[in-house]
Amino acid sequence: SAPQADGQAELREKYFHDKRVEFETGCSAGDAGACFALGEWWLHFAKDPVKAEELFKSTCYERKHGNSCFSLAQLYQGGRAGKDSADEARKAKTFELNSLACEYKNFQGCGMAGMCRMYGFGCEKDIEKAQELMSAACEENDANSCFRLGRIYLDGEKKHGVARDASVAFRHMLKACQLGHPNGCQVVSVMYKKGDGVAQDEKRHEFYRERTMDIIRQTGERIGANVVM
Repeated sequence: SAPQADGQAELREKYFHDKRVEFETGCSAGDAGACFALGEWWLHFAKDPVKAEELFKSTCYERKHGNSCFSLAQLYQGGRAGKDSADEARKAKTFELNSLACEYKNFQGCGMAGMCRMYGFGCEKDIEKAQELMSAACEENDANSCFRLGRIYLDGEKKHGVARDASVAFRHMLKACQLGHPNGCQVVSVMYKKGDGVAQDEKRHEFYRERTMDIIRQTGERIGANVVM
């Protein structure tokens, strides 16, 4: 009913207002995590990326807060920050911020800095540094980095100048899958079917095919075209 819906909307507004006050109080008291949460509040609830950018910037550079550096990098990468900058300057800023995020122990930042290194996005292309950064992120359970590392070893010389190593690729893909990455699970399924990098096993092929579909059903994630081999 309309009155019930209005009541729920009021409760929601009050909840988000109270959270903002809580984050502002914590941020004023010097809590970097509260400043980061306030930036996320402005970005996702108030839909104000300019305010969010200000908070992420000060919390990243002044308080060395990895999550703030990473969120700011995402804003630059998506064109929601640095709009007046030239494209190359925005890319360089994205790489710089992901590298800072990594330095301050945000391991998604390590993975994204690795991606930048892999393609020369805002930095010099360097596949060895890309692998180092992605390995660090994968070790800290960043599923995307495990998957991308697996792709480097699967694609081999033709794409990245790295020798193809299906068994190493399988290890990274399996970890990506165990961390809930549907593309990783599909690749594992295909590798079991082909006996590529692992002993051929029809039962395990079926198991990981089902696991892929389960993750998609649970999360709504789609499988990327790049998993077809």
